[in-house]
Amino acid sequence: METGAETKARQVWRLAGDSLLVGLCAGAAAIAYRLALQAAKRLPLFALSFADGRPLWAAGWFILLAAMAFAVGWLLRWEAKILGGGTAHVAEELAGITDAKWWKVLFAKMAAGVICGAGGLSLGREGPSVQLGAMAGKGAAAMLKKRPREHRRLLIACGAGAGLAAAFNAPLTGIVFVIEGLHKKVSPQILCTVLVAEMSADFLSKLVFGTEPILPLQLGQMLELRAYWILPVLGVVCALFGSFYKWAAVSSNRLLASFDGVPAEMRPTAAFLLSGAAGFFAPELLGDGHALAETLSMGGITLRWILFLLPAKLLFTAFCSASGAPGGVYFPVLVIGGLIGAAAFAPAAAMLGLSQSMLPNFIVLAMAGFFAAVVEAPLTGMLLVCEMAGSFPHMLSMAIVSAAAYVTSLALDGKR
Repeated sequence: METGAETKARQVWRLAGDSLLVGLCAGAAAIAYRLALQAAKRLPLFALSFADGRPLWAAGWFILLAAMAFAVGWLLRWEAKILGGGTAHVAEELAGITDAKWWKVLFAKMAAGVICGAGGLSLGREGPSVQLGAMAGKGAAAMLKKRPREHRRLLIACGAGAGLAAAFNAPLTGIVFVIEGLHKKVSPQILCTVLVAEMSADFLSKLVFGTEPILPLQLGQMLELRAYWILPVLGVVCALFGSFYKWAAVSSNRLLASFDGVPAEMRPTAAFLLSGAAGFFAPELLGDGHALAETLSMGGITLRWILFLLPAKLLFTAFCSASGAPGGVYFPVLVIGGLIGAAAFAPAAAMLGLSQSMLPNFIVLAMAGFFAAVVEAPLTGMLLVCEMAGSFPHMLSMAIVSAAAYVTSLALDGKR
């Protein structure tokens, strides 16, 4: 007869095996999406360079953008649960509010997200990767027989975290995201399941994309303790911009909702057309901003141009997000934070006598601070930035900026 300890051990091994399957399935979905987006992001830059000085080709690009918007609208009508980033839909799935057809969401979200990337919208891959991972986890869980409902719910949450881990080579962020943001419970069994799923997805991602950080920013030396007073100031600045971003997102949503007779699934059309216009004036605004962040860290952008790109990228991202276009905002939010850090570096360097090599430090610190202010998840933001930029030694200074931004953000929200 099997003892209680043996039964518990068998359950743990079953959980580990199930989570391994879910992690591999979710990781594969996120990797496929990441590869497709990398290819799609080349289209707007190619089209804009080809249309430069050619009015007819420029008009053709806008016609193609309108066709992309129509395709996204059709996909939204076919499956409404792909609207926006996708994290909210995963939360509804875990709460039992919705019961999506995993294969339908998987296909529609991937297709719509890739089209948005090809259109140059200021959206990232993290939200869709979370939803794709969750739906892949749900599909894998459906293949496993005689699993209790709570077990299947945990596997869906693990799939969501695995999608995030594979999207950014960030397994620790995926673990915290599941425990803190989705499942909201901790036990040895849950921790074991989450660890196996996230690590397997991350391992699969590293086989495809390598082990380098997503944003190798070449951070300089640590900020001296005598200069730490600047960190809470930077956090407050991030919170002020975060408040502006939230206002811009709400205002954009109201503006789009004011057009009577325009169905919700057609609202992304405005974002596609705005992307076309923005691309001819400032192609740096297009896409998630990965190339912009790398150029920024190398000091390849003048302060005057940074001061233009900062509000422009903020407003463009807020508008794209408010339109409901399938795509996430985490990475664009980090890039906006990087622009804040780059803009703040000039006066800080003058006051503190900092060398130019400290610029990437300010970019990384402001990334974490702005993320904390906008998403209101400081721990997740800190871990995400640390894993993406390989900046774990800067955790203390990052925590100070994030805490100041988060507290200030809560105070500002309370006043509205």
